[in-house]
Amino acid sequence: MKILNSLFLSLLPIITFAQSLISGKIIDDRNSPIPFCNVILIDPSDNNNYGGGTTDDEGYFQIQTDILGTFKVKVLNIGFEEYLSEKLNIKEDGDQFNLGEIVLNEEAFALNDVNVSAARKLPFKREIDRTVINLEDEPNTQGSSVLDILERTPGVILDRQNNSISMLGKDGVNVMINGKMTYMPTSALVQFLNGMSSDNVKSIELITTPPSKYDAEGNSGYINIELKKRLDEGVNGNLSATNSYSYNDDENQRSFSGGFTASNPKHNLNFNYSFMNNEIPSEGFFTRTYTNQTPYLETKSTFYNGVDIPSHNIRFSYDYTIKEKIEIGTSITGYSSVEDQNSTTGYQEGQEINYEFSRTELKDWKSAQINLFANYKISENTKLDFSYDILNYENYTNYNAFFEESIPNLPVDIFTEKESPFDIRVSKIDFESLLFKKINFSAGFKYIKSDFTNINSVNIDQEIQEEYSNQSILDEYIMAGYSQANFDLLKKIKIQAGLRYEYTDTFVYSGLGDTFVDREYGNLFPSLFLGYKINDFNNLNLSYSKRISRPAFTDMAPMLIFLDLNTAVFGNLSLRPAFSRNYQIDYRYKSIGLSAQYSNENDVFARFSPTINSETNFITYSPNNLDQRETLTAIINFPINPTQNWKIRYFTSLSYSEVRGIVDTREIDNSITSLRFNMNNDLNITDSFTIQVVGFYQTKQNLNNGGFMRPMGKLDISLQQKINENIILTLNGTNLLNTMKFRPMIDTPELNLLQMANFNFLKPQAKLTFTYNFGNRNVKAKTIKASDESSRIKTSD
Repeated sequence: MKILNSLFLSLLPIITFAQSLISGKIIDDRNSPIPFCNVILIDPSDNNNYGGGTTDDEGYFQIQTDILGTFKVKVLNIGFEEYLSEKLNIKEDGDQFNLGEIVLNEEAFALNDVNVSAARKLPFKREIDRTVINLEDEPNTQGSSVLDILERTPGVILDRQNNSISMLGKDGVNVMINGKMTYMPTSALVQFLNGMSSDNVKSIELITTPPSKYDAEGNSGYINIELKKRLDEGVNGNLSATNSYSYNDDENQRSFSGGFTASNPKHNLNFNYSFMNNEIPSEGFFTRTYTNQTPYLETKSTFYNGVDIPSHNIRFSYDYTIKEKIEIGTSITGYSSVEDQNSTTGYQEGQEINYEFSRTELKDWKSAQINLFANYKISENTKLDFSYDILNYENYTNYNAFFEESIPNLPVDIFTEKESPFDIRVSKIDFESLLFKKINFSAGFKYIKSDFTNINSVNIDQEIQEEYSNQSILDEYIMAGYSQANFDLLKKIKIQAGLRYEYTDTFVYSGLGDTFVDREYGNLFPSLFLGYKINDFNNLNLSYSKRISRPAFTDMAPMLIFLDLNTAVFGNLSLRPAFSRNYQIDYRYKSIGLSAQYSNENDVFARFSPTINSETNFITYSPNNLDQRETLTAIINFPINPTQNWKIRYFTSLSYSEVRGIVDTREIDNSITSLRFNMNNDLNITDSFTIQVVGFYQTKQNLNNGGFMRPMGKLDISLQQKINENIILTLNGTNLLNTMKFRPMIDTPELNLLQMANFNFLKPQAKLTFTYNFGNRNVKAKTIKASDESSRIKTSD
């Protein structure tokens, strides 16, 4: 602990008590803080510079000097008029001057033209119920997928092996796009995000304790992906092309994205399209050691997947203001991906290869989502929002394994086929009003109807295997209602409190009419947030929420998937919903953020829990409910600016998780402490050339099934050159050290079994991206007239 304390203290600025101190806060005319302003101490007689600094995330600054005399403080920032303070007379060491709040006025422009330019936005911003990570100016995002960005986002863990996303050590993350739920199964969502270009992303919001207006589904909370959308009048757009080269495999991944916005006071049209074709292969192996034999029997399966994955992602949105009080609109999102794999797998016992087989696999994913909405402004402080969503999702998969005919007691061919159409309808109405000029009140109702069919068949040597082939049908609806209030309890204390009720009716049956699941339940989900502004430099937030994770239909359905001739994956019809209670505290001192979260989850899902047939050594994996999981996470993030052009932000999380329960008479009590360290370096070499170094290291993680994921890490470097206002060239190096490998390990002495794996899904790559921005750069800014009262009403999510 002494070593850690010394290390932390060494990172903090050294305080020199003999120096004089000048401090203050920079805000705009709307009382919003302005980060990254240049604050300079000058001699008014000759304008010589005697030091200075920049404002932090909240607009605060401090200047220390050991020079005596008369000075002025000059404040400079792009888009604002220069500010010059009154004279400050520093007579002796230790003098202190607090300039209070300094208001910068925006630069005046001719009314007919406004030059569109902006300073770099705040990279991390903490709000009362979420953390916002800005990506608009990040060169490291150029040419990457949204999935790649999530993988390096602090607090988010992506498991490419199992197609799952977790946050702060907990599974069950929901993903929204522009505040709208995606409603896709997790496996489809991972594919969807992998085909979406990050060039179109404005920011990522991590909502770990969601308020009541959001669905209670998902024990880890929400990730909201905000896409770019210009509000300027006129036509603007961008085109981007990327080629990624994997130097280990001599293969490429190519992508293209483009979009445009056309807007005037009544109409706003937005269109984005991206295409990606990945030919970079994946590879890996997994081993098993059976300890019930002497000597131990060790088996090993290796694979190499050559892939060809073209994917298309399209999004269109249109808003129309009929009158000042009525707005209608629609958005259409479409996704298509065809994953064609060819691989070779070898299986060996000890040093002897038992068999090898070649495999082809086809995964065809298609989804379309249509959203219709209408907003009606009843009065200056009251409005109604109506929304209706239609989602159609289809996944066709076939798997064909070919064995050598000369090998006795082995099949020649195994062919499995699966079809999974999914339809969802969502109706939603939200009401918001400012009550008594103090309370921002909102309430709403939501209805979700889901229909899901899964058809699974297994053929061995051209004969269908009836015991493994089946059809499962899901019929489910969820009704929800909520109310929520935001208000200032005192001048420095803000409260956000809400209550949500959800009723669920789930019915799963076979094509022959056999009932698998017939379950009804209703639950209350409270949430509470408290924000306390201690003073200008100290802020404290407290939050509590209750959440639910419902079993995915693909986990409940009695389908079977062969991994090899000795391993298969089954569903589990007896899976129950998991409930969690989440507590969080956040403290911020200037730009240093501290956070702690405690979560207690009952009936937690343990995916891929192994069981073994002691006679045949055949292993099956299936999801199960474990009694309890407790998670305690502590987070610290802070910036260090070695120079004015070099900015570093550290983000470190320390998690402790303990899982307890019983799987197939086997008791599990597994606790793991995990550390994750993220570091972002931004270097502005010139006004047009920047370098970014981004990396993370993750120690072992709890897998909830008695196993753990061994350590992993990632290092990315980006070089970006702005040729002119329209053209940008970016060179990215991704996973340069080839340390982004998934290495799960499960040691189950009760089953006399030790399992380990090593999967490499993300090879080191070099990416070259060309971006072209087009449109009129001198366009009239679209303004929306609003009163002070109406500006307090937040847009419904």
